[in-house]
Amino acid sequence: MTPAGEQAVTRARPLARVVGWFRATELGRLSERSLRGLLTFEIFDRAMTLAAQAFTSILPIIIVVASFVPEQAADLRDELVDQLGIPASVETVVEDAMGDRSVTANQVGLLGLFLVLVSATSFSRALVRMYCRAWDVPRPSARTAWRWLAAVIAIALSLLLLRVTVLALSGFRFETAVVGVVTLLVNTALWLYVPWLLLAARIPIRLLAPGALISGVGLMLASYASQIYLPLALTSSANRFGPIGVAFAYLTWLFALSFVVVVATVVGQVIATDDGRLGGLVRGHVAVQRPEPSPSGEPS
Repeated sequence: MTPAGEQAVTRARPLARVVGWFRATELGRLSERSLRGLLTFEIFDRAMTLAAQAFTSILPIIIVVASFVPEQAADLRDELVDQLGIPASVETVVEDAMGDRSVTANQVGLLGLFLVLVSATSFSRALVRMYCRAWDVPRPSARTAWRWLAAVIAIALSLLLLRVTVLALSGFRFETAVVGVVTLLVNTALWLYVPWLLLAARIPIRLLAPGALISGVGLMLASYASQIYLPLALTSSANRFGPIGVAFAYLTWLFALSFVVVVATVVGQVIATDDGRLGGLVRGHVAVQRPEPSPSGEPS
């Protein structure tokens, strides 16, 4: 070996020892398992699937609700435009993209409302596939299909609760901090309930807690980031592409939120099934078998 090669090996030995020491720690083991799980979970594809399903599920509901309460829907659009600080040059484009005020409840009808609610469950079904893959459990039978709609309603109610909180605290001295805490609590409770519901209670609540907490923290940080990202993205997209640009901007944002949920699910599962102290603390006396990814990428 040449002197240069010997020097390279000498320099690499301390780094190898540090990496080896870190991998032997509980944090290192959790980090390695989480990274391995994320790579095999196809997180980008799953996040995009969730984002697309959320977009196609939520937008029709907004249109239907707007058809029954057009005055309130108009106020909501105007308030959103004002809060995001969207320039007047693109205000009309954003309002048009959020729904037509001329749509009436008679045009939608009960059949349309029913079809919209059924289509909205596509987001829940995408979540079911993700959770079954993460926890390596079979999909619940079609007899539990009511859970799909219940999950959509829970998500909608959480969004409404957060919106009411923001309005109620408007002008409050510690508004930012309080809204952040409420956002953390609501999202943690939501993403603790949704997987438990969609998996028909096959996974105990306490095993879902780490993923729910990570989701809550991630979505709270995302809510702060949205105050910076959305005005810029909506303005740029609306100026370049018109109403379809607004849709692109929101779809991109939904992808970011879905990515947080997917990553939290994988990392939460790793923590809950780990053999270390943290995993034992999470599980308590609950016995759980740690799933390993199958070669086909689907639950065994």
